Amino acid sequence: MRKQTLITSIILIIFSVTFYSCKKTKVSHPAIDTSIDNDSDTCSCGNLPAIPGYSTGYSYYHEPSYIVSPIFNPNNDNEILFINFKSTNNKELIRYNLTTKEKTILFSGTIFASPTWSKSDWIVFDNGYNGLYKVRPDGSELTLFITGGDKFNPKFNEEGDKILTYHAFTSQHQYAGKIWDINGQLLDSIDYDVNKDSDWKRQNNIAFRKNEEILIMDIMNKEIIKTHNTFLGEPEKYSSGFAWINEDEAILGHGTDVKLLNVWTGNTTKLICGCQDRRYQNFSVNGDGTKAIFNKLIYTQIEEENPLDILVINKVTLYNFITDEVVDLEIEL
Repeated sequence: MRKQTLITSIILIIFSVTFYSCKKTKVSHPAIDTSIDNDSDTCSCGNLPAIPGYSTGYSYYHEPSYIVSPIFNPNNDNEILFINFKSTNNKELIRYNLTTKEKTILFSGTIFASPTWSKSDWIVFDNGYNGLYKVRPDGSELTLFITGGDKFNPKFNEEGDKILTYHAFTSQHQYAGKIWDINGQLLDSIDYDVNKDSDWKRQNNIAFRKNEEILIMDIMNKEIIKTHNTFLGEPEKYSSGFAWINEDEAILGHGTDVKLLNVWTGNTTKLICGCQDRRYQNFSVNGDGTKAIFNKLIYTQIEEENPLDILVINKVTLYNFITDEVVDLEIEL
């Protein structure tokens, strides 16, 4: 069922950085998520134990390593890039072929936020407070090209010749947005804080979130041309994440659901229903806007004796906008 409007809603969750060792179960083939019925707009949900009064809440534990921030190769749907999260200062940037299962480790060490991949075959990532690195998909030409630890969250434009970053630690958030070329030359500044849910692909307009608003900016004139409240008409559901699909639509998280948003009309369509025990985040759209890839987080109770100890399992999930199919991908680390 082809959706006419796009929005994806996802609650970004802050987990305690503690790790739970457990045996990983390999999936022999990509698995269709049968717990979701998109046509009837329902899903089968599990219930986590209720948090009693005067409690500090859930304690979240992860597998020893897990995948975050998957993105498509903009030139090849069969390749993705992701971060293998082992610890805060020990992450691997991995290029992965979904068909051959071949993986290439491009970098190991500290990585902040999500990487970005351009049509011109450059990958850019944030090496913590050291600055921004660029590297070719085969691992060659690894270069620190923007120095200093105050440029974060890189995002390529559609052509792949410019990069948007969030410039931190400035007084009163002046000129928080910075635009660079691929050689590290500063081209322009924007007097907006673009550190949350920014995206520049598909068109020349930049989307980002500021406080409780989703803003669309005409980058040529530096004017805000469209504004949406992040609740999107449902005060109990906060939106997060944003990825352009085409010039009119985007996918994002809304509460625990994934939705399509028509950026100009504000109309939304639910693509995937979320639950207390299943949420989605970190969206990326392929080169022709027909597929999205993102993380699915599954929450399960570890043992009855400690009901508030929750294991978080990170999966990589693919959504097909044409067939309305949701598939969990097999990734072999």
